[in-house]
Amino acid sequence: MFSRPLFHEATKSRLTLWLTILFSLLGGGAVIAQAHWLSHIVNQVFLQGATRADVQGSLVALLLALTARALLSGGREAAANHIAAQIKQDLRDRLFAHVQAM
Repeated sequence: MFSRPLFHEATKSRLTLWLTILFSLLGGGAVIAQAHWLSHIVNQVFLQGATRADVQGSLVALLLALTARALLSGGREAAANHIAAQIKQDLRDRLFAHVQAM
C-alpha cells in the first residue's frame, strides 16, 4: 500500500531512499544472473553431459551471483530500516511537541 504522507517523510532522507531503490534494482539483476547461471549449469550437466570440471567457471559465477544477491539484500534491508527509524523518530518528536503545546 502506498501512503503519500509516509513517502513525503521518506523523501527527507533522499540518499538513503535512493540507496534502497538502487540496492533493490541491483538485487533484481543479481536474481536474474543467479537464474541464468543455474539454468546454464543444469543445461550443461543434465542435457549435455558436462562434468563438474566443465562447469567450474559457471559454478563460480553462480556463487558470485548468490553472494551479490545476499549483500545487496542486506544493504537494502539496512537502508530501509534506517529510513523507517528516522521517520518514526521524526513522527514521535512532532507528536511530543504537539502534545506539549496543548
